Amino acid sequence: MPSRANSPQADDMDPLAGPDDNTQASSSHRGISYVTASIFIIGEIAGTGLLTLPKALEDTGWIGILVVTLGCALSTFTGITLSKNWCILVDRYSEYMENNQHPYPTLGQITFGKFGRYIVSCCINFTLFGGCVVFLLLGATLLTDLTAPTLPLCHSVVVIAGALVPISWLGTPKDFWPLAVVATFSTACCAVCILVLIEQDYENSVVSAVEHTPPDFNSFFRGFGTFVYSFGGHSVFLTIQADMKVKQHFSKSLYLGYAITLLIYLPVTIFGYLVFGNRLTFNVLEIITESRLLFATKITIFVHITLAFIILLNPVCQEFEYFLNVPNRFHWKRCLLRLIIMLCIVFMAVSVPNFGSILSLIGSSTITLLSFLFPSLFYLKLAKQKGPWKQIDIPLHILVIHLEIIVVGLFAAASATYSSLEQMITSSFVSPCYT
Repeated sequence: MPSRANSPQADDMDPLAGPDDNTQASSSHRGISYVTASIFIIGEIAGTGLLTLPKALEDTGWIGILVVTLGCALSTFTGITLSKNWCILVDRYSEYMENNQHPYPTLGQITFGKFGRYIVSCCINFTLFGGCVVFLLLGATLLTDLTAPTLPLCHSVVVIAGALVPISWLGTPKDFWPLAVVATFSTACCAVCILVLIEQDYENSVVSAVEHTPPDFNSFFRGFGTFVYSFGGHSVFLTIQADMKVKQHFSKSLYLGYAITLLIYLPVTIFGYLVFGNRLTFNVLEIITESRLLFATKITIFVHITLAFIILLNPVCQEFEYFLNVPNRFHWKRCLLRLIIMLCIVFMAVSVPNFGSILSLIGSSTITLLSFLFPSLFYLKLAKQKGPWKQIDIPLHILVIHLEIIVVGLFAAASATYSSLEQMITSSFVSPCYT
């Protein structure tokens, strides 16, 4: 039976309150600051949305602006809830405070037993593994465009994966924080470049009369899946928080990270929708007129995607290393395991070389569960648990918010997953690279 800490501080934490309202921060001499953590958040969640959200808005119509804004706000709220859940857990069970490589599954185990742990682990691994496939395919698409006609798509997949293998051997986020800084900076530059490119196409009359396709049930929830994917970084949040100097300040990182991400996303999404309409594809760069600036933009987003790939891959590697008892330090077993994981990602990428369909499916299924359902569900469960700690008193309005998130999240996940699967089945089949 895990030992219980006597301090009640974490039990009083309100998910809407700031970090200093609930807990006195405990600092250490090692770890990243909340600003650096926010850069990791931006580097992980921002990027692909610049290319895919204009199409998602076309799929949902003008109401999509409300959906994307509300999705950002709810993702921030549930991210804070998830962070507070972890603070509650380590306050009650102090042995989990240090060197926990799998915090989210541990939350699932404490709240719902081994079943909860397995469900969370499966969702995280499916999300991150699938996300790595999406990033690898998108990066390969850009590399093929940049080097045409030298490298075909399938060859680009192998080239990128091979180049990233040595970087993937780094341990945890604190070991590669410069990658997050470069990824975030490249995302901001790319957003500005895309806006300029869209404005140039509009001014040069390259775009004909704009038409929009009225959204239907399936298109709306496909767009919803893309929106969720663009803000769903919850599967790696606790890994980032674990590397912070003051872990209770993670809510500051979330506020800052999501605010900047929304400011990056909205202009590109709205102007892309207004200028291109139903001509939009999953990658907005595909319909922009070729120019030197477009070439530079592709390089910029390529840099972001390849670096964000490493951030996304790291929790998957840590999870498998835990189950296989790989030493928690630089070791040949770590290098071998991460090489095998990379080869599996490459195999999936060359088997289903269509990143748009994979992205929508991941966003509508497991990311919805990890980003909306689980944080609220775990918080309510922790509040009900009895033990030698002060009980959590949830205000009625907070309880209603959590219950609404759970109910709406379940419905949206089911509907969006159905729409994404239908699209994958009925859309034109893309042959694997090895056929």
